[in-house]
Amino acid sequence: MLVIISDLHMTDGTTGTTIGAGAFEDFRDHLYNFAIDASERPDGTYQPIESMELVLLGDIFDIIRSTQWTDEPADKVRPWDDPNDQATIAKIEVVTNAILLFNQEAFAILKGLTADNPITVPTKRGGKQRTAVPMHIYYVVGNHDWFLHLPGAPYEAIRQSIRDALGLANPPGPFPHAPEHTPWLMELYRAHNVFARHGDIFDPFNYDKKKGRNAATLGDALVVEVINRFPQEVRKRMGNTLPEPLLEGLNELANVRPSLLVPVWINSLLQSMKIPQAQVNQVKEIWDEMANNFLKLKFVREQDKMFRFDVVDAMEVVLKLYDNVSLDTAAKAVRFINDKFWGGESSFAAQALEEPAYKERWAQHIVYGHTHHYEIVPLDKIFVGYDSLNQFYFNSGTWHPVHALALAHERFVFFNVMTFMAFFKKHERKGRPFETWSGTLGVRSHT
Repeated sequence: MLVIISDLHMTDGTTGTTIGAGAFEDFRDHLYNFAIDASERPDGTYQPIESMELVLLGDIFDIIRSTQWTDEPADKVRPWDDPNDQATIAKIEVVTNAILLFNQEAFAILKGLTADNPITVPTKRGGKQRTAVPMHIYYVVGNHDWFLHLPGAPYEAIRQSIRDALGLANPPGPFPHAPEHTPWLMELYRAHNVFARHGDIFDPFNYDKKKGRNAATLGDALVVEVINRFPQEVRKRMGNTLPEPLLEGLNELANVRPSLLVPVWINSLLQSMKIPQAQVNQVKEIWDEMANNFLKLKFVREQDKMFRFDVVDAMEVVLKLYDNVSLDTAAKAVRFINDKFWGGESSFAAQALEEPAYKERWAQHIVYGHTHHYEIVPLDKIFVGYDSLNQFYFNSGTWHPVHALALAHERFVFFNVMTFMAFFKKHERKGRPFETWSGTLGVRSHT
C-alpha cells in the first residue's frame, strides 16, 4: 500500500497558522483503518499487509515562509543568493532547525510509525493477537523546500537531521524532485501503478525551466519580500494604533486562496474591522512601498522580458490590485493572468495526459500536489480483452488552514482542510485500487 500526502507547509511558527499535532493523530488513525482494510484480500481471505509506504510529496517543510530571512536588517541573505555561500547555508540550517523544533510533537508521531509506535493489525481476522506493519516514509521536494534537493555535504547534514526527526527511509543524497530521475522512487511507484510528482514544474511563478529545481524563483522572492514582511512592517509602524486582531490576521496572508487575491483579502480584512480610512491609507502605503521595492529587486528585474507580458508583469498587476479596485475588477485581472499563464485552468489534470507513465499505460494513477486543491479527474478507460484499465488524475490537496473567497461578497471564509490518499496493490483491499479522503474542519466563531 502506498499513501501520499503533500503541502503541509510546516513552518517555524513566524508566518501564520499551520496544522497542529492533532491532525497527525487523526492521520495515524486513518492509517490504522487503511492497514486493516488492505489486509482483506480479493479472494475473501485475511492476511496482514506486508508493509506501508508513505510518500511526502513536497512542501512538507516550508523553508521560504519564515521571517528569519528578513528579521535582521544587516542580514542580506536571501533564498536566491548563492546556495554554496556559507551564510546562505547557515540561514537554511537555522530555519530548518526552527521548523523541527516548532513541530517536534507532530514529527514525533510520524517517526513513531516507523519505530516505537507502529501501526498494528490483527494476525487473523477478529483475532486479539496483533502484528506491527513495517512503515517506510519518503520525502520528495517541492518549491518551498527545494533546498533539500541541493547537493553537497552541508545540505546532506541538514537532510540527515530531517531523516532522524521524521524517521525517513530516503537513502543518502539529495531528496528527489523529478521521479523519472530517481530509480528507487520509480520502482516504488511502479509497484503500485502510481506516478506522482509535486507539480511545481507546471507553475511558472514557482519553477524556472531553464534553471531547474536547484534555484530560487519569483514565487520565493514574493513570499520573502512581501508576504512575510508586510505583516511585520505594519506591526512595526502602526502596532500602537491598530487592533491586535487585525495585526494577527495579517499573519495569515500565506493561507489566502487563491493566492493571487492576497491584496483583495487585505482590503477585505480592513473593511470587516471597520478601520478608519486614514489608517487604511497608511496600510496601503506600506503595501505599495513593499510592492515597489519587490519589483525593483535585481533578482526580479533580471527576469523581466522586454516587449512581452511575462511573469514579472503579471506579478506587478497582482500587487497593484490593492489600489482602489472593485472585487469585480480584481477578479477580471486574476482571470486574465490565469488564462495567460495556465491556459485558464487552476487544475493540472491536462498535464497528466503528457506524462510518459500515462502514455505507456503502466500508471493507473497520476498524482500531483502544489495547487492545494484536492481533485480526482478520470483520464481514460482502456479495454484489454474482457478487462479494462481506468486511469485517473489526483491532486493531493493540502493539510492547511485556508482563507477562501466567498461567492456572494468581497469576504473571505476561514477553515481547515486535510487530504490523504492510499493506493493498493492488486492483492490488497479486496482488489480495490485506491481510496482517498479529503476533509474540512470549521473554526470557532469569535462573534
